[in-house]
Amino acid sequence: MATWDNHTPWLLAAGVLGVGGLAAARFAYRRGDELLAILLVAAVSLLCSPISRTHYWVWMIPALMWAWRAMRPLALVIRAGVPALLALWAFAWPMQVDRVGSWDTGLPVIPQGVIWFVPQTDYRESQWTLAEFLIGNSYTLLGLASVLTAIGWMLSHARPAVPGYATTPFDTGDLTLEVAAASLAGSMLHSWPKPAPALR
Repeated sequence: MATWDNHTPWLLAAGVLGVGGLAAARFAYRRGDELLAILLVAAVSLLCSPISRTHYWVWMIPALMWAWRAMRPLALVIRAGVPALLALWAFAWPMQVDRVGSWDTGLPVIPQGVIWFVPQTDYRESQWTLAEFLIGNSYTLLGLASVLTAIGWMLSHARPAVPGYATTPFDTGDLTLEVAAASLAGSMLHSWPKPAPALR
């Protein structure tokens, strides 16, 4: 288990996820889906970084746009409903929650991410129930599920590589993946050597 003094488990998990995510991004890029490639790099950067604040997850907006496009064969109610529900959950659920995550009917109803409706500050996170753990880590869990779903989607919608796109992991003729790799490396080194739990 990763602790404040033992970084090895985090480094191993982040390394595996980072390498796998970049491989998936390269696969998406070679298919001609540059937006998906960028989103995969963004997702693994957020997941591998020792600190990923809530405003870093604005990548969800272009991700929902990509999902809208990918779900074209589905019924309109599903195609529109799934992104809308995810956006509400992440950014705009109407709640009356105070600064420590408690419901307070004396506060105005404010649209905000459900992630805030959990006990927080003064190490209350260490006493979370299972439901609170799932809610409090919903960005992380959603990010990981999105990466795995995108990989599954690409494998189930096979198509040949697009001519003119990179045929090696880092084509010197196009800097897209070089920049992606640098971004991921920067995220993993952020705040090193003192990785901390993700902050909301």
